[in-house]
Amino acid sequence: MKNSTLVALFFALLLGTSPFVIAEKNLPIKFTGTFLQLRINQEDWQIQEWAELISNLKKLEISKLIIQWSLYDDVPFYAIDNYQEIKNSPLNTIMELADAAGIKVLVGLAHDSGYWDNIDHDPAWVEVYLRKLLSRSSSVAEELTPLLVKHTSFGGWYITEEIDDINWRGQMARQLIINYLDRLSTYLHTITPNKKVAISCFTNAAIDPDTFKEFWESLLQPTSIDMVLFQDGIGAKKLDFSSLPLYLEAIQEATEISSRELYIITEIFQTISDPDNNFSPFQAVPADFNRIEGQLEIASRYSQNIIAFSIPDYMIPETGTKARRLFEKYINYVNNTKK
Repeated sequence: MKNSTLVALFFALLLGTSPFVIAEKNLPIKFTGTFLQLRINQEDWQIQEWAELISNLKKLEISKLIIQWSLYDDVPFYAIDNYQEIKNSPLNTIMELADAAGIKVLVGLAHDSGYWDNIDHDPAWVEVYLRKLLSRSSSVAEELTPLLVKHTSFGGWYITEEIDDINWRGQMARQLIINYLDRLSTYLHTITPNKKVAISCFTNAAIDPDTFKEFWESLLQPTSIDMVLFQDGIGAKKLDFSSLPLYLEAIQEATEISSRELYIITEIFQTISDPDNNFSPFQAVPADFNRIEGQLEIASRYSQNIIAFSIPDYMIPETGTKARRLFEKYINYVNNTKK
């Protein structure tokens, strides 16, 4: 080992950071993936429009695509018999294009727009509700598996229910969500043994970082969740740049102890709706790139798996002027940092 490498390793250990981050400090910190929220107005999209989206993701060097849901309430985004098929079956098209592009896809299950309202009830209500969600998402996975396993791009599943740090703090509530995640993740591994199962989470800073770490250890260890996607909360104004590292360290420790993969979701939007009201209509615009660059720097201290939320909404030229500018600034940042 060269002396310079030894010195870098020493200072990395001294500072408590990864030596690989220091060794690669002149390289750009890049997004490795993005979310995609399918919407009913995309039923009219032709294959050319989906191809354009995938092409833009390749320009941004995106290697992972997380489709947030494949069923939204009663609206399916894939071709099946039990629901009225929407015109062009976006999921089928996306998987074919992702095969050709070499992009791995995590496929979201059933999303219920009434989720936040339904979990804000007594444990007896929540238990019945989670049982319904389990049945619904299991059915979707069963229907989708024959389609998805044909595709080289299929990387696994995304459980659509986001886990916060308010609704599951009580012991009874926590056990309910553990049971739900255990049963669903176990079932998904049973029908697709070699595929990953992912879930996302966020904090409202309602509990301190140590309690947050303990909470996530207790959720992960009894379940078969493989990947935890932590939302950085900057765009939604749930965290700021001073508090974010505290919770990132907590979730990093929880995932390491539980031997799970940590992905960090960098929010590339700026919310213009009420961040404290889960029931208010969500409204946001593309964020300033200088802010996003700061988020990327913080995220890179804890994981090299950085997911944008979300490039199709806030960083694709066709979305609008602000999104086009963000797209261009990001590409310039990547190209200039490489030099």
